[in-house]
Amino acid sequence: MWNELEGDTLMNLVKKQKIAKENQAVTTSRQIAEVFGKRHDHVLRDIENLITQNWGVKNMFIETTYRSRGRDYKQYLMNRDGYSLLAMGFTGARALEFKIQFITAFNLRILLEGEAKVMIWFLVLVSIGFSLDKLF
Repeated sequence: MWNELEGDTLMNLVKKQKIAKENQAVTTSRQIAEVFGKRHDHVLRDIENLITQNWGVKNMFIETTYRSRGRDYKQYLMNRDGYSLLAMGFTGARALEFKIQFITAFNLRILLEGEAKVMIWFLVLVSIGFSLDKLF
């Protein structure tokens, strides 16, 4: 599946969600399970283990629900830091490709939502041949 994660599909991995009165780029535990080929209950377990081990990471994961077949099920929303922390535990060449895809999706979402104006200006300057050496 990772070869297919391009364009719109890649952008669908990460959405904007209002959390603590601000829009954040987030993904869900279900998306992580699907893309990494893991059972969702195992991903939930891994997230809950991270929270149990270090309560300070709780703000990276927001417990919520989704509806399927007329029932509500638990899932977590996670920001980029939460995703990074969770994905560190995934191993193998295929996992590495998926990690790169998610990082790209988070970065694209941030760029497209206007939160990285400095990065855009940097890319514009570099594209016209501006060198950082000229600053120093």
